[in-house]
Amino acid sequence: MTSRRDISKEVNTLIFSRDNYKCRFCGRGREDNIKLTVDHFIPISKGGTDDFDNLWTLCQECNQGKRDMILKKLTKKISSIGIPVPHEYSIDQVTQALQYYKKSTNQEKISIYQAIIIVQTSGVTDGINPLFYPLSAQAIVNAIHSLEKQGKLKIEKAMLDVSTL
Repeated sequence: MTSRRDISKEVNTLIFSRDNYKCRFCGRGREDNIKLTVDHFIPISKGGTDDFDNLWTLCQECNQGKRDMILKKLTKKISSIGIPVPHEYSIDQVTQALQYYKKSTNQEKISIYQAIIIVQTSGVTDGINPLFYPLSAQAIVNAIHSLEKQGKLKIEKAMLDVSTL
């Protein structure tokens, strides 16, 4: 296993430049006043390296709480299109994915961007309505708003409190 070491400022700049100074998950960038980070696509703890093809730009919000999970790359096409499903299935899938994430990480507050990533990540959603995977980002956001209206979670400043899920 490769040991963790700091990535140099020069490498950070090269990765940011290659990725057009935008988060590879949510698409936000410098113009959105967010902090960008360089992260390992395959975590060091899972055998990843510091090679350029294993590094990518994530905003601090999307990277927060990821730990050593291997997340698949989301593209605008996947995250915006997804598979159209009945709204009640979206609510069930989002609920189950967020409950699983809360249980496995002990985190009760996550960003909406993280929630989208979690629901669209294979591994987290294995066994959860696989017929309806992946949900579009809009279907996930709609389900989150429905869960808020039902009092099952709270939204404050783009953060979800999932403690009551």
